[in-house]
Amino acid sequence: MLAIFTSSFGQASPPRASDPLPALTATNIQTSNLPNLPTHQTRAMKPVTNACRYAAVLFLCVSQPPGVTAGRSVDCVVSDWSEYSACDEINMKQTRTRSVVQDPEGWGRACPGLVDTMVCLPVSCQTSTWGDYSSCDAKGFKTRTRTIIREAQYGGADCRALSEDVKCNPVDCYVSRWGDWSECLADGTRLATRTVLVNPHDGGAECPELERAAPCSSIGSASASADGSGAGKRKRR
Repeated sequence: MLAIFTSSFGQASPPRASDPLPALTATNIQTSNLPNLPTHQTRAMKPVTNACRYAAVLFLCVSQPPGVTAGRSVDCVVSDWSEYSACDEINMKQTRTRSVVQDPEGWGRACPGLVDTMVCLPVSCQTSTWGDYSSCDAKGFKTRTRTIIREAQYGGADCRALSEDVKCNPVDCYVSRWGDWSECLADGTRLATRTVLVNPHDGGAECPELERAAPCSSIGSASASADGSGAGKRKRR
């Protein structure tokens, strides 16, 4: 509570600072919305002339902590929030804190809360990317796998399958046609080559030979194809 004291004086003799204090009438004012008052207080006297040609003296208890200049106000200053702590799995809460850098003074603003909590955020499972497929097994299937990087936590999505099997689809090797025979080499042979167009996979036929040699005397023309087919072909094992 604050107490305001009033007293009336005649117009002809307004109060002076040296006058003894008159009898006072106290009026209480609710101060629930004001900060806590220190035990040290002062009071001041100020004459006021009203419309009824009387002077009134008001006495107001003013908060003035010892050693603080009247009217000085310093607001509380706090630090930045820290990072949230690890989740407390008992109550599923995470906490962050801050500290007081400057205490409030006088009528300065009080410090805000220094602790903040939040419900733990769900963490979903995280996996690596898929590895390469294995070779086809005896049943005609190939497999690829991946690993767990981070387990699911706090109600996050569980890990999905870590292995995957698919049916093999055999593809045979496919090669180009033979090229023309080369000129005769020092050893009396000529060479012809061909290249791989499609590599085999999933159990398909392996590639046939890609180079062929023959005696120069057995070849009628260097421009003749080594197989004479004129086209690439498939070859299964």
